[in-house]
Amino acid sequence: FGTKIVQRLNLLADPEYNPDGTSTLDQVVTNLLKTSNIGVISGTNVIYAQIQSHGREKSAKLANIFADLYLEERLRLKFEQTQKVENWLNGRLAELKDQLREADRAVTSYRAKNNLVTTLRGEITAERLSQLNAELIRAEADLASRQAKLSQITPQHLRKGVQSLDDIPKTPDILQSNTIQNLKLQEVDLLLKRTELTTRYGAKHPSIVNVNKEIDLIRRKIRAEANSIIHAIQEDVLVAKARVGALNAGIKTLIGTREKEDQAMIRLRELMVEAETSRAIYDRFLQNYKSSAGQNEIETPLARVISYAAVPVSPIFPRKILLTALAGVLGGAIGIALAIFLTKMDQSFRSAGKLETLTGLPCFGVVPAIKTVRRGRDVISALWDVGSGYLPENIRNLRASLNLLGAKNGEPPKVVLVTSSLSGEGKSTLASWLAAVAAKSGDLVCLVDCDMRSPSQHIIHKAERKSKTLADDRGANGAGHSNAFSGLVEYLTGKASFEEILKKDSATGLYNIYAKSVPNSALDLLSSKKMKALIKSLRGGFDLVILDAPSCLAVSDPRVLAKMADYSLYAVAWGDTEKSQIYQGLRQFSDIGCHDIATVMTQVNLNDYVNLGYGEIEYPFSGQSGR
Repeated sequence: FGTKIVQRLNLLADPEYNPDGTSTLDQVVTNLLKTSNIGVISGTNVIYAQIQSHGREKSAKLANIFADLYLEERLRLKFEQTQKVENWLNGRLAELKDQLREADRAVTSYRAKNNLVTTLRGEITAERLSQLNAELIRAEADLASRQAKLSQITPQHLRKGVQSLDDIPKTPDILQSNTIQNLKLQEVDLLLKRTELTTRYGAKHPSIVNVNKEIDLIRRKIRAEANSIIHAIQEDVLVAKARVGALNAGIKTLIGTREKEDQAMIRLRELMVEAETSRAIYDRFLQNYKSSAGQNEIETPLARVISYAAVPVSPIFPRKILLTALAGVLGGAIGIALAIFLTKMDQSFRSAGKLETLTGLPCFGVVPAIKTVRRGRDVISALWDVGSGYLPENIRNLRASLNLLGAKNGEPPKVVLVTSSLSGEGKSTLASWLAAVAAKSGDLVCLVDCDMRSPSQHIIHKAERKSKTLADDRGANGAGHSNAFSGLVEYLTGKASFEEILKKDSATGLYNIYAKSVPNSALDLLSSKKMKALIKSLRGGFDLVILDAPSCLAVSDPRVLAKMADYSLYAVAWGDTEKSQIYQGLRQFSDIGCHDIATVMTQVNLNDYVNLGYGEIEYPFSGQSGR
């Protein structure tokens, strides 16, 4: 139709479909079809034609020409088809009639001669034989698989069974047995337990004797389970052999029956198929002949035009109002859905009140994030910079909360532990700021870096440039002795004295004990009697001792130190630390009976904190930035 429309309206000269005047007929037809929409109305036999163009009259004219051409083409095709069918059927009908007569005569003659009747018995026998063959293949494969398993077991195992663990056959059924694997895991646990008890007690200690009995019981169970699996494999092979034999016998019987039936029915079936085929062909041709014979009169199209296209009043595209409204609604829905999704996915804490409610612990303070710290400047001097704004007041409020709410019998805690769930949550910076503010106010404060896996206090306080030891203050060993690497590890291992590891910051009056990284022996050193004695000595000599501990989810060091401290502060990074991490970390302290603990929200973006309605800023603040 596209070609006829182009030719009838001479669209080759139309600039809308041939803009440059060089397009071929096929290209112009393609351009026309791109703007056409031809289809059938659902549930009806009505065909619609929608054609778009830049001119209103042209659109209506193109649609109407399509309708006229459709009717003409239907009439032409119908007439040609009828003529061809009628001419061909006349010749074939006579031939098919003779073939059908001969086929029926052959079937009748063969039945009378061989005394046969039509039955489905042969088809049933063939189907049953096919089923048995398939079952035999599966049974033989199963037998081979089970025999392969049995071949992996030695004759000695089949006669006497498994006598020892080293004698267990390495077959997949035994190796992959869940029961044996679980028993071996229990055996490993008991062997580890026996090794641990052996280091403490003698070989005849009741605890070791009981463990040995449990190990023997587990090993007997393993041998019994292995023997049970071997016996099961033997039984499976016998069952599979019996099944293969039964299937072979059934197949032989059916083959004999099938051969007898085939000899009698094969020729009758061939004759019947030929007769049925001839009859079906003859009936089809006869129907076609009858239908075409009555169409010799004048042909009329089996379609009509319901309604010709009218000239449109207004353009159909674009619908600006609808598209604008739809874009607004869709954008709003996506924005709301995105906001809800981000809120649901946020598993962190963003308010002190919510942190207290969900953890059941008090929140002693909210510590903001500071530009100077993130830019790598001096962490301690950031407290007193002009741009620090609200930070010093927050640290003072934290110290006041610790002294008032953490007091026992009217006495504020003297040894305070600072930890967090994971690294990077600002616990070391918090410990430094709290110690510096307390020391600046006149208290005698000692900050101990207990993180022997990733120490940071010597970096924060720039120990090599600013610090000097207590021995230097007294004038002992002041010349030629570098104290940059003398710290908690050296003291606990006996390589340095207390005066050599205690370093004083001249700017704040704060005393520091630094550490270095010894991850393999950190827990042993912190659990030692010498560490407990050091804490006791610091408790008697200082007004406040702050222990900067590692992250509690990474190592067990904080739990050991919590037993030596009066109170613990748990740093929670604002908008970063997930709830599950906080719950898991706090549970480590509650499990050992340490309930004197409070949370501190760190790295808070105060502008966002206020905008979200979680709090108010009472004093001007200009140096805060986002995390």
